[in-house]
Amino acid sequence: MTLQPQNKMALVVLLSQAAAETNTMLSETPDNPSLLSIKAQLEYLRRYAAGQITNERLKDINLGLLAAREIEGWNDALANMLHQISAQIQPAAGGCP
Repeated sequence: MTLQPQNKMALVVLLSQAAAETNTMLSETPDNPSLLSIKAQLEYLRRYAAGQITNERLKDINLGLLAAREIEGWNDALANMLHQISAQIQPAAGGCP
């Protein structure tokens, strides 16, 4: 399954916002492994949404899990964005919407 154009545009905006927030947090804690993982996953998803790479690693995306375990209570705005991204990606990865 692939992303529909209208979903792709919304996802690109959300990815950009989440990446900016993640980078802000990384400036304060540059070696945080959870934030580094989130940054890498967001970059992969940005490239996927741009059609630069295939969806073969979508099943490995765990932004919702990281949001719940590591980000909620620390930065709820970023946690909410990560949950939204996860929900949009799950159908394309073959998971439940």
